Amino acid sequence: MARHCNAYPNRMDVRHARQILEIWRRKSLGAAARALKISQPTLSRSLARVEDQLGITLFERGPNGATPTTYAEYIVSRVAPALERMDAVAMEVLQMARGEAGRLRIGAAPLARATILDDVYLEVSRRFPNLRVQVSLDPAEALAQKLVARQLDIAFASSDILTSETLRHDHEARAFSLFAYETRFHAHPDHPIVALGRDLTAEDVLAYPIASLSISRTLRESFPVSLTETQNGHLRALQTGDYGLLRRVVADGRAIGFGPAPLFERDVREERIVSLRYGAVRERRGIALVMPEYLQSPLARQIIDIAVQAARHMEGARDPG
Repeated sequence: MARHCNAYPNRMDVRHARQILEIWRRKSLGAAARALKISQPTLSRSLARVEDQLGITLFERGPNGATPTTYAEYIVSRVAPALERMDAVAMEVLQMARGEAGRLRIGAAPLARATILDDVYLEVSRRFPNLRVQVSLDPAEALAQKLVARQLDIAFASSDILTSETLRHDHEARAFSLFAYETRFHAHPDHPIVALGRDLTAEDVLAYPIASLSISRTLRESFPVSLTETQNGHLRALQTGDYGLLRRVVADGRAIGFGPAPLFERDVREERIVSLRYGAVRERRGIALVMPEYLQSPLARQIIDIAVQAARHMEGARDPG
């Protein structure tokens, strides 16, 4: 039954929609009020206000409870699916924030794998025990491609990844600095190059095989543009994503190692490896890369904070400032 509409605006908010839905479900204002955890007089006044604003009767009150009118049936048919979706989204977000559900896809370049990845994974597992974590171990360019393709939620890498071909053509990725570090050349203490006891030249360094992660721009710029065939062979002697292998080769062999100072820090402190006096010390950063939409996730900032804390326990790294 329609009623004369008063001067109030015809407005029904989410709270009113939930109240109408609950009365419709229970066919009783008293039962609906208990389910909504409000008093029956409060619910009655709220319903009367909506009916007055809309100029209609939503429920016929009688000894048998509250009987929905055609208007109430129509409102319920329209708002019930929307409210269910809202409730589902709220529950998903709550579960994600608590780590009770959801999936986290982490990508790690070799530097992250050798430094912070273990601590990040252990803390994520402790804090979010029901979160499904998938880890991809890839070189920088592969990580960049997966991130841009939305196959990863977050990637940990060196700031060198920002010069990758993929990210040069896609500027959406957001970078967060985790730690600062230096790249250096290293050798074992009994290596002939250490016995020179002076600042080294390119000819000194290139007289021996070099072990590195890759022929990065940083490494290549450490030497003249033009190299002899022997020097070029030494420069490319060993590239490996296994930092454990890289450290062993430098500590036990003739190779000169090039890489992040944190990788060699413990060996330097324990005098198994020494830093060489060659070239400019170059500062790089360990970063977390995230696509903008993932920053909307309740997990994103927490994962980045976990990585920052893990970086603070690293040897040979500094706060990025």
